[in-house]
Amino acid sequence: MHHGLPGFVALALALCAIGAQSPATRPDAFEREWLNRSIAGEPERHAGAIDAALVGDWEARRAVLDALARSPAGVAYAVRGLAPRARALAHDPHPNVRAAAVRLLGALDDGSLLAVALEHDLARDSLPEVRRALARGLGRSGAPGAGPALLLGLARDPEPAVSEAARVELLTYGPAAAPEQLALIGNGDDEGPLLDALPYLVRSPVSPALVAELRRRVRAPGPAALVERLALHAGVDAERVVLVRGWFATGGTGAAADLARADARRGLMLSAVRAGDPELGRLLMQAGVELLAYARAPAAERRAAGLRFPEHAAGTDPALDPLADRASFLVECAAEALAPMDAIELARAFAASALPPLGLAFTEDVWRRVAPRVLGWDAARVRPWLSGDGGDLPGAPRFAVAYAVSESYLRGEAPELGALFAELLDDPDDVLRDAAFRWLCDAPDVERHLPALAAAWREYSPAERLARLRLLPRDLAPTPFRDDLLAMARVDDARTPAVVELLALFHGDAEVVESVGAWLAEELDALARGPGLQVFRRHELHAKGLLRAYSELRGVAAVPELERDLARAITLAPALAAREVHSPELPKRFARELARTPEGRERLVAFLGEATPRRVRIEAGIWLVARPEGAARLLADYASCDSELRVRILDRLGRVEGDVTGVFLLRVGARPEGALEERIAALAALGRRGDVTRLAQAFAWMAEGARDLEARRAAVQYLGEVGGEGARRALESGLRARLALARAPLAGESETLLAAELFAALAEAGPIPADLVPECFRRPVESARADLERRFRGKKVPAAEFRWRAELALAERLAARGELAAALVAAGHWRRMDARLLAELGERAWRAGRSQWPLARELFTAALVGLRGEAPGEFAAQHETRVTLRLLELAEEAGRWDEFCVLCERLIDEQRRGTGSVRERERVLGTADARAGVDPRARLLSARAQARAWAALQRGDRAAARRWAEEGERTVGQSRAAREAQARLEAAMGG
Repeated sequence: MHHGLPGFVALALALCAIGAQSPATRPDAFEREWLNRSIAGEPERHAGAIDAALVGDWEARRAVLDALARSPAGVAYAVRGLAPRARALAHDPHPNVRAAAVRLLGALDDGSLLAVALEHDLARDSLPEVRRALARGLGRSGAPGAGPALLLGLARDPEPAVSEAARVELLTYGPAAAPEQLALIGNGDDEGPLLDALPYLVRSPVSPALVAELRRRVRAPGPAALVERLALHAGVDAERVVLVRGWFATGGTGAAADLARADARRGLMLSAVRAGDPELGRLLMQAGVELLAYARAPAAERRAAGLRFPEHAAGTDPALDPLADRASFLVECAAEALAPMDAIELARAFAASALPPLGLAFTEDVWRRVAPRVLGWDAARVRPWLSGDGGDLPGAPRFAVAYAVSESYLRGEAPELGALFAELLDDPDDVLRDAAFRWLCDAPDVERHLPALAAAWREYSPAERLARLRLLPRDLAPTPFRDDLLAMARVDDARTPAVVELLALFHGDAEVVESVGAWLAEELDALARGPGLQVFRRHELHAKGLLRAYSELRGVAAVPELERDLARAITLAPALAAREVHSPELPKRFARELARTPEGRERLVAFLGEATPRRVRIEAGIWLVARPEGAARLLADYASCDSELRVRILDRLGRVEGDVTGVFLLRVGARPEGALEERIAALAALGRRGDVTRLAQAFAWMAEGARDLEARRAAVQYLGEVGGEGARRALESGLRARLALARAPLAGESETLLAAELFAALAEAGPIPADLVPECFRRPVESARADLERRFRGKKVPAAEFRWRAELALAERLAARGELAAALVAAGHWRRMDARLLAELGERAWRAGRSQWPLARELFTAALVGLRGEAPGEFAAQHETRVTLRLLELAEEAGRWDEFCVLCERLIDEQRRGTGSVRERERVLGTADARAGVDPRARLLSARAQARAWAALQRGDRAAARRWAEEGERTVGQSRAAREAQARLEAAMGG
């Protein structure tokens, strides 16, 4: 997609080239922002304008540098040809230009930021933003040199924004900054500086020398535990006992700072155990069990002596009191670090030896913790817990075990557990036995367990048997239950729906068919005797169930009897009504069962007359709507129905042809005084009939303005779904009228919204006329300035997916036909649209398939550029990270390796600095879990090196490709995805 710059933007660039501008000619803030977006989106096309701006006035120089730093394409463009000029601008007399130049240089990936002498000059710059930009740029290199020393100086800057940025960059710099990191942390006796630094240190590699020096300096248990946490991260031989022993050894006053530190310690421990460290897990389990036993002992009997970790009992932590909460956290960490069954068995062993012993009830909690992480259980290791072979196992833990493994079994991941549940059907524990019955009924392999289920079921009381029949599946005949079901149903009170539904599954069983027919006759006889209300309801319920079962079992052969019994049920009506027990439900059910076969429908026609009770004949009409007499009956009785029944009638009328029905639906749909749900149902029925003419008429007859907006939108939607030339003409005519109204000075919001709905429907019905294409995205383009002003002022703007839902529906349909790019070009200035809308448009283009991915890339790039030009706002980080990840995927697909590296750098920086959206990164890259082969940081680091190798291969430089491939191999870490990508690279390089 290519665009020319808007005229005023071109003029602005020309003025920039001249130099200083007068206030009358200088672009305003909005124009400058849109100019930045154009440059950042397509820097190559604006090379002349960029060159002119770089020699223009200070505002032009700053603006173009900022613009290039926003997008991967802009950074890649700067790497290729602007790095020396950007370095020169770092000497610029104007501090804002210097800050912009340093920000751009910090985004470049050419191995050196600035000359060392200039770096020292910038570190003393008068503008804090220059010093902050320098810190950000220095932190990305991680290379030996002057960077760490400069960062240490900036970390002591009097400006808080500068010092904090430098501190973060120094702590995440890597092994080359070990001396400066030590200087920042101090002597280590005070836990505070070390605890504050540790969350950043563990986001990047650290030097073993840093760990060794901290070990030498630190003596107190709390800080020593933090050092060993750092040792785990560094990959040196960590003293895990020291880590666990000192984790709660620090005191606290309950102040906010203490609470924050406790929360930081928790996060650091959880991040450590997710790496899967069995030795650490064992120690944590022991500490947790000890502490829990200590907490549960009477206060007078508590003895810390003899505990391996007495510090945990003695320490106080305001965020983790009482003691039981602290113990629970330790057990949680242990369960994360260990394999599930290892965690469970360790918990049991430690619980038995604790003072006082915790017993196996404690293990129930451990089972619940580990169960969600298990895909399939080892039946041999589970069996002792369920059977009791492994010792004295009380009921509560056994149920917890059974419940924990049942989810995996029901998902089909551990079918061998079925035999264990079958054994539990004879268990003396009622709760466990009942649960096993329920789980086996829901199991994928229930058929093989039916004999065992039947045997267990017979041991229940009659009332319990009836209740448990509801659990049996309804998609296979329960043969082992057959005789019992027949015996139960011979007793009137036992003819419950559950019994009858199960008997209906025995197709071809003559005895079952004959019995069901006889019982149905019995129930009808009982109803004819006119019982009291309570008995009447019971017989009616039984009769309805038997009727459905009889119809299922006999099919068309049951039609004569169903007709006879329907007539009989109708004749009972006057007598039953006199006793105030009449209900139309049974005759309606007869009508429904007759309608199941063509033969039955022929017989049902006779029940459409006035002699049939109104509710029964309407039911017959609903099922006979395809016949003229059925539709006529519904039209005649419509006025006497309630709204719910009217909607049902309208839905059925939409399934038949005929002018009479069509006129009726049109009248209901266009009638302004009608209930909205009925009007929309009538319009939907016209749409189902494909009645374009009457849908268009309904739309034309509706009142203008907001009152009829929902009905008009429904008519538009169904016209679009019907499609065809007639629908297109109607929609186009309506759209042109709406556009004329929408442009009027006093146009209401409803006209504008309806025009957008018409566009979406017209796009679904077919191509949009060429002269209307420029109008497709006029609304968001025209609102761009007001939206940007709200963003600048920090005001809330409605979510794009709701505010622009019609435009997004239109975009989805245009993208599917490959017409979205042309519509955006025709709209003009599409890059000005709200960044979140651009991101949503990019999603629609991405979903349309590979042919639309180049467009998706442009839209996502424009969204990223727009987001980076805004002040921080609600969910801004989430949107920016999401768009960056999508661009990363598209860059990889297209082999745009320069852009891929820039995007990787951005995501690595977000992870390292703790910025961006963790949720979005984890959604795409996964949550760190060494056991599952998920290592997001290693994935990004290796992907960056692999991309450079692919780029070298594209250039034909196999030596450089080999060097970068070796770097990729060194950084794959524990990431399975990185390892697979490395294998593809090695294959392309020939091994």
